[in-house]
Amino acid sequence: GSRTKPCTGSVRKHVFFLPPHPAVHSADQIGTAAAAMQGYQQEAQVIISDVAMTKASEKIGQATTLMFCHFPRKHCVQDLVTALEQHVSRSAFDFVYVPWDRNANSNMGYGFVNFVDVPTACMAYIRMEGVIWPRDTRQRQMNLAPARVQG
Repeated sequence: GSRTKPCTGSVRKHVFFLPPHPAVHSADQIGTAAAAMQGYQQEAQVIISDVAMTKASEKIGQATTLMFCHFPRKHCVQDLVTALEQHVSRSAFDFVYVPWDRNANSNMGYGFVNFVDVPTACMAYIRMEGVIWPRDTRQRQMNLAPARVQG
């Protein structure tokens, strides 16, 4: 994939907005959303079962905004967007925020992503929870949780 520019400290570089798009609303669409979503590439297609969706729903409830923990500190918002695009379409999320510590010139080790709806957040949770962060020398796993503030 393409390499992004290194992070340099502008607060605007840590917030990523996307325009809204038509969301997946029907329960019938959830099972086929992985195949229907455009823009993500994955070696093996993930089939999302009702059991997996139920377990994800139990973990995140009605949340659309998820907190991504254990984010490598030298990564910036574009690195989180790139990681997201490996698992979901860019149209699956509309806001990404990575808090930045200007004194340490690094992020704070976590970020927030707002997905367009609950089923999409569940799909992202299923695909990304426990996955190793790309380009992380320490091989940390992604840890997702509902954000305290939603929206």
